[in-house]
Amino acid sequence: MRFSFNLINFEQAILILVKLKKELREGSAWSSHIAVKKEFRRTGLGSQVRYRIFEELKRRGIRRLYGGTLRSNTASLKLTRSVGFTEIVDIHYRKFFSFEDWKYIRVRE
Repeated sequence: MRFSFNLINFEQAILILVKLKKELREGSAWSSHIAVKKEFRRTGLGSQVRYRIFEELKRRGIRRLYGGTLRSNTASLKLTRSVGFTEIVDIHYRKFFSFEDWKYIRVRE
């Protein structure tokens, strides 16, 4: 039985909701998804998984781990902030019929 997992991509960042793919630089990785079974949330398991991932990525020479989540996903935001992630960009995406508009707002330098 699985209680938690974290999918990592070493080649590209994929934002599924807006169908965007960006190639990653060497030494970078993208956290595609992290999940913790409901009954094990708020026990520290998610943080333990993240710290284990950090160790393994460091062992492989990966220096940066990126990820993304919706602003409304407060559980994910709380977990990522608790293990040291910081927001670097806020992406605003609008689509109306064939009109698409992207706006990247840098959160920190």
